[in-house]
Amino acid sequence: MALRETVSSGGLLVWPRVLLFGDSITQFSFQQGGWGAALAHRLVRKCDVLNRGFSGYNSRWARIILPRLIGSGRDLDSPAAVTVFFGANDSALKDENPKQHVPLDEYAGNLRSMVQYLQSVGVPESRVILITPPPLCEAAWEKECIAQGHKLNRVNAVVGEYASACVQVAQDCGTDVLNLWALMQEDSQDFSAYLSDGLHLSPEGRCGRREAGTQSAGRRRPLAAHGKARRLRARSGSQGATSSACPRLSRRRRSNKASGFLRDAFYLGHVGSGTKYLLIDAGIVSATAIKHTLSSLLIP
Repeated sequence: MALRETVSSGGLLVWPRVLLFGDSITQFSFQQGGWGAALAHRLVRKCDVLNRGFSGYNSRWARIILPRLIGSGRDLDSPAAVTVFFGANDSALKDENPKQHVPLDEYAGNLRSMVQYLQSVGVPESRVILITPPPLCEAAWEKECIAQGHKLNRVNAVVGEYASACVQVAQDCGTDVLNLWALMQEDSQDFSAYLSDGLHLSPEGRCGRREAGTQSAGRRRPLAAHGKARRLRARSGSQGATSSACPRLSRRRRSNKASGFLRDAFYLGHVGSGTKYLLIDAGIVSATAIKHTLSSLLIP
């Protein structure tokens, strides 16, 4: 069957979308070597990866703009996965940076509100990935602040409190979570090389060492709060079942009955008289699998 015949009879092919929603760390992720660009490369022919990063934004402003990004009533508005990556600006010290600072309780409430909004427009918690802010290298960031005529306006211990709040919201709401703050400091490793200015990810941090090789994400241990090896359960909105989601994006055909999974194989019809199929791609994409892929790209 010719491709144009299939398109004319079945409509246009539409790939599932992965929406990256966050602050400058997300906005800059499509720079050369960035984690967003690397994720898009990993998901080519599987998903369209959209960058919706807003430099300088905190969770308060993010909650306001989210309904302008994802609405209800259209299939195109329901993405396969959404990453929510805020906290680096919220955790700024109130006395030194009152414009961006958001109190800890409000930050947690904003994250919870965004997850609830996504659920209300057809994006279940199994498709949402919360990402904590990365750790802060205070010495490097203080140099940046002084160069701009300011005092140090963030401290790593406070950032850790916001990271813990993010993890707690994920546990309460049943979403996946990637705890960058804990994992980048695991085993007391020196993470300064992975931050370009003490706050934003450097080329090394944007695409960590474990990204090399197509099997890398599959070899990582399950991720969890505060660096402990456990997997947060991805729940189905209707069935409540839990899938042991494949840690990498597999091309093997799997049952689409597993909760939280989205099949992105497009069957275009028989080729000749045999049993061959013309496929755009075959595989299963889940938010949990995307989280594991992100971990291989982001965790040095």
